[in-house]
Amino acid sequence: MKISALSEHQCKLGEGPLWDPEGEALYWVDSFAPTLYQYDFVSGKIRTWSLPGNTVGSLALRSTGALILAMDQGIYAFDPVNGKEEASSSLNVSGLTLTGGSRWLSLADSFLNAKGTF
Repeated sequence: MKISALSEHQCKLGEGPLWDPEGEALYWVDSFAPTLYQYDFVSGKIRTWSLPGNTVGSLALRSTGALILAMDQGIYAFDPVNGKEEASSSLNVSGLTLTGGSRWLSLADSFLNAKGTF
């Protein structure tokens, strides 16, 4: 078995690998240089999108094939077909998807200067 990198991109903090079985694509984000990456396994090409704000915490796949992005400026819907994002909240969030498909989000005043207890 040969193991090789899918991308030569150097992320500040690469996170959130997400497999899209219908699109045969792997998504991930650079959290501290808000960028979304998509590796298309059919074409072998990588697409990138610069995102608004300072950080992106996590991503999830919607049933429509679009994505949900949890970012420092809120929760965004993102359509990889047209490359457009749409803000749906003004909260600072991070999150994860559980095996059954449940989505958990955490809220904070600021990712970089958070205070309080968990």
